[in-house]
Amino acid sequence: MRTMADALDFPGFKDRFWSKVSRVGDGCWEWQASLTVHGGYGQLTAGRGLLLKAHRVAYALTHGIPPDGLFVCHTCNNPKCCNPAHLYAGTPQDNWNDTRRAGKAHKFQPRKLQESPCAKLTNAQARMVLTSPRSGADLAREFGVSRTAISHLRRRLTWKTL
Repeated sequence: MRTMADALDFPGFKDRFWSKVSRVGDGCWEWQASLTVHGGYGQLTAGRGLLLKAHRVAYALTHGIPPDGLFVCHTCNNPKCCNPAHLYAGTPQDNWNDTRRAGKAHKFQPRKLQESPCAKLTNAQARMVLTSPRSGADLAREFGVSRTAISHLRRRLTWKTL
């Protein structure tokens, strides 16, 4: 299978799919199988190499495949939910608005440079590297970073907003 449409037409696919959804009442119908590492969305494979998101399949089975460029968004903000009554096709902006309303937007806010989990220099040290006439090798030894890190900083490949 190469597309979601192929999967939906495959004999037994619908029954296999719904058997992995806990359909109780009008609330969230949660996916009971594999979840994505990032976000915790339900996922399943269909055929060889076709990985599908469970909420998108639930939407497609009940409302049809969403048009290209649209997301399948949750009104309940529960990534495991497959209840078609909780799903709608929305634009990327709709999806971002939902993320902000759910209070999850803070995860995507840019950090101050030195607050990055990868940063090995403080803002003050980075400024010193930019203004110092000393060699990159000397500065790398002093700050405990590679010469490449110093070179990238000086060439503005990193710390671009400093």
